[in-house]
Order: sequence, then C-alpha cells, then structure tokens
Amino acid sequence: MDPISFTLTLVALGALYLINQMIGSYEPRRYTNIVEAREEWRLLNPETEPGNGIVSTDGRTALLELHNASSIGLVQSVGDKSATCTITKDTLEGLYLQEVPVNGSFQLKLKLNNPSFPKASIEFASARAAQDWLKRLSVLTPKSISP
Repeated sequence: MDPISFTLTLVALGALYLINQMIGSYEPRRYTNIVEAREEWRLLNPETEPGNGIVSTDGRTALLELHNASSIGLVQSVGDKSATCTITKDTLEGLYLQEVPVNGSFQLKLKLNNPSFPKASIEFASARAAQDWLKRLSVLTPKSISP
C-alpha cells in the first residue's frame, strides 16, 4: 500500500472512530427533579402553568398537575429533547398499572389519542404514588388497557 492510501485509510478509520464515540456516548435527557420538569413544561407550553407533580424513577417522564383541574401535563424525554402532552378526557383512551417484578417498582401505562404520544409510561418507586396518580388519571377515563 502506498503512503497516501495508507494515510487516507488511517484518517477514515479515525473519523469513523470519532463518529462512533459520539453516537455511543449519547445519553437521553433525564429530569432529576420536578422543578426541571416544570421548567421544561413552561418552555414548551408558556400559556399553561404547571403545579405539583412527580418524576418517574428513570427520570424520563413526569406528570404535572395543571391549573385546569380537568387535565394533567405529561413531559417526556425524546432523545435529548422533550415533548409534552396535555392529558384530558379527549386524549386519554385508557390506563393500566402493573408491578415491575425486577425492581419492585410500579409502572403506569397510558394509551393516548394523540399522534405524538400514542403510548406513554411512567415508573413509580412506591405503590402509594402509583395508586395516587392512577386515581387522578382514572377521573379522565373509565377504560383500562391490558398489559
């Protein structure tokens, strides 16, 4: 192999290595507390003020009380960005709560009538928190979905 081909091959391999490192080190966005989730909601929905809420144990999803009592805010990380959805009687088609046997947490699954959010789930560390949010969301829909 001549020196020019060898050099080009090394440069190409180096570039591939760097691209692979950038892709491999990618971390999805995580909310470390409810304040971060509220700030993200305000950024994407300045017309609606969020109240109290809860962040999932993995930090990727949050549920927020909205001042309109007939709706709940959902903030979810999508890659390194965030997306939001206002959950109402019109958008919530069903919900289901299940225990996660691996770690003993509880996962609330939502089926939504929203093209951006056909499904969503949030994991809770305690049964009490999971039951509380199941009760709040159940007011918006009588339907239960299967696991």
